[in-house]
Amino acid sequence: MEYTQNNPLPRPASGTHHGVESTIKTVFDWQYALDEAKLMALYEKGKTLSWNATEIDWSRSVDVARMSAQMNVQGFFNDVLQAPRRLGAEEAIEFRTHQNALMLSQFLHGEQGALLASARIVETVPWAEAKFYAAVQVMDEARHVEVYHRYLTEKLGISYEVQPALETLLDDIVSVDRIRRYKPHPDVYDMITTQWRLYPDAVSFQSSNRWDVAGASRFGFRTIWINRAGMPDEYPEQPAGLVLPSLDGVVTAG
Repeated sequence: MEYTQNNPLPRPASGTHHGVESTIKTVFDWQYALDEAKLMALYEKGKTLSWNATEIDWSRSVDVARMSAQMNVQGFFNDVLQAPRRLGAEEAIEFRTHQNALMLSQFLHGEQGALLASARIVETVPWAEAKFYAAVQVMDEARHVEVYHRYLTEKLGISYEVQPALETLLDDIVSVDRIRRYKPHPDVYDMITTQWRLYPDAVSFQSSNRWDVAGASRFGFRTIWINRAGMPDEYPEQPAGLVLPSLDGVVTAG
């Protein structure tokens, strides 16, 4: 896999690499009982229904100015958001482009946090079948990082470094010493509302994992399930706020 980074991501003030001290307990399972049928079924689905980012048609052009004009972002910023001063057409398109780049850049950095957090789950869960499925999740998060990074650096042409507020939140999530919990335990979602003093319904939560969406819905987040494979809903008692087949509609829906 190779692609041209027309716009490499800027470096944050903290440098190119950022370490987080954490002490976790790594658990080996020498029994390999594999008697959790649901986890084994999820693991099998993860293997057979996985997708490859190289299957996306990356040759398609991205014309943000045209899309912004079609969406009438000028009218949206001036009449709906009531900007401090009225923006011209070109200003509105430029603002929308940078707004989108900032948001997607933070999605990228957040997905790297999810990649690291899911890798921790492989270490700490006690059952082999849970480690199998968590490993599938690690691979899925890696694909998310790959797609966001490629879109930002190859197609969009504008990107932003990780913002200090998000970096602090990711530090808390990766460093599990404080709560020693993992999703879908409510304490994990509570970290977000406590850290940023938010009501749960002020948080928009998106995931391709139905169990994760169920946990977030139960906690009170506004949720979007990205159901790429058209899977049946295994958690109807905790419905997602919205179901989308891809990330395309997240920007307008979230």
